[in-house]
Amino acid sequence: ILRLIASTGKDYFFIGGLQEICTKFENDAYIYVEIAKKLKTKGKIIARKKDDFFIGKNEDYRFVPDNLLSSTSTLIAGNKIVIFVWSEPYYAILIESDEISKNNINQFNYLWSVAEKPSKLDRKKRISKSNLIKHQT
Repeated sequence: ILRLIASTGKDYFFIGGLQEICTKFENDAYIYVEIAKKLKTKGKIIARKKDDFFIGKNEDYRFVPDNLLSSTSTLIAGNKIVIFVWSEPYYAILIESDEISKNNINQFNYLWSVAEKPSKLDRKKRISKSNLIKHQT
């Protein structure tokens, strides 16, 4: 699913679950970031400050309080929305809908507007982690 979404060439928006996707599916997440970089798509991510995740150079992110994110995460790119469920068994739901995508992006934009910006040091650390994965694959 990540490769399908990345191949759309659309900018993407991700809400929650970064730690889960970057640990349980580290290689897939890295490949997604690399495909997005090659296609010059940009990503915006909303995460918890305590989460351990990496980012690509074309991604920006912000933090929201822990209680605003659940055991699911949402990825939006174009008219495609993926809902990941992070309880076993793991699964993902793919929805293709202009209307649902638009509504999810509106919610994302609101969260983005009130979310905390990361420090330059935090950003540097997360990009460095992505570079370490690059050398492992």
